[in-house]
Amino acid sequence: MNAEYRIRDDLVALRGCDIVINLVLGVYTMACLFSHKWNDCKCEKCGKTRDEQHVWKGCVCSVCGQERSIDKITDQSVLAYIAINEKVKQRRDMAVDMLNDQVMLAEVVSKTGDYKTSGTALNKIKDQTILANFAKNSNSTVTRMAAVTKIVDQSILIEIVKNERVNDIRVAAAEKITSQDLVKELFPDFVEAKAKIDKEKARIKEQEDCKHNWNGSYCVKCGAARDD
Repeated sequence: MNAEYRIRDDLVALRGCDIVINLVLGVYTMACLFSHKWNDCKCEKCGKTRDEQHVWKGCVCSVCGQERSIDKITDQSVLAYIAINEKVKQRRDMAVDMLNDQVMLAEVVSKTGDYKTSGTALNKIKDQTILANFAKNSNSTVTRMAAVTKIVDQSILIEIVKNERVNDIRVAAAEKITSQDLVKELFPDFVEAKAKIDKEKARIKEQEDCKHNWNGSYCVKCGAARDD
């Protein structure tokens, strides 16, 4: 018999036991004859995987690459991780929809690079202290304004009116204060500032609704500038 056995398959798995025999030119290597050396979900010696002890990074196991369905995940910190880091938009959206922990939602607002994901997460926050933090400290004007629209605590609104420098946000907070006498005291120019903002909103809406009559680079009806 020829000593150099030529066997087409390098790996032969013997059914009924965990023996992996590497057959190369008649040399036998018993990788896992007695037991596997598991590193989480993968054997370090033979590479076999098992469906337990996965190391999940969102929807994917970082050890073996197995994926899991997001609708099976209940851990709020994991859902927040997915909402922040997942590349697939549908998965991010599902993660935010499944989140209800206020601190985790706040983490998504702070860390996600997607403004739509951030807005959806912020819209689910009801905790007034968390909203106040965003309204007063966020570097994003859009986030500060969105937080103000959800604040109902009068003391927080008063503080924002006292300290906010962006007129649009200050007006939005003042509009929600129940005592108009207090608003006049805190914000003497409130009526004028609101009228200016309302005028600008009306102008923008007019441009959006206008059936433009272009004269070169601008519309003679609403004054909008042409992009091209």
